[in-house]
Amino acid sequence: MCGEMRTRTIVTVLAAVQALLVVAQYAYWSFENQINNSIVLQRVASRVMEQRARCGAYPSLLDRRDWLAREAGDPADTVDLTRDWWGREMLYVNNMTGFVLVSYGWGGRPDRLDYARWAAIRATTVTDTCFIPWRDTVFTDQGCVACCLK
Repeated sequence: MCGEMRTRTIVTVLAAVQALLVVAQYAYWSFENQINNSIVLQRVASRVMEQRARCGAYPSLLDRRDWLAREAGDPADTVDLTRDWWGREMLYVNNMTGFVLVSYGWGGRPDRLDYARWAAIRATTVTDTCFIPWRDTVFTDQGCVACCLK
């Protein structure tokens, strides 16, 4: 009886440890992917701002041919700055006085439908999306609105 109880306890503890490891692995995966996606959007937002500084206006759209950036390491490598970390096209809205740039997260579905209005809104709060990979990542001309960057 005592040995049987001990075996059950050990099995229960091992199952709990395994469950915790799965949760920790998912949290790490979520965090890493959201950071990478936020970095991609931050790079694109910076390019949009650079173009405005250089040309006096935001680009009307993100054209893939114009937005391929050469990486510093190997000039043969290119990064498509019109796509998010998951390879999906991003939403870019330019209202001439501001812009909004949105990645719909790993699920590819928008959290909301009114992002076009956000280009005119001056966001004052930032939503942390670090551990929620299906959440949208959003940058405007004011910076991060919903992202995993501090």
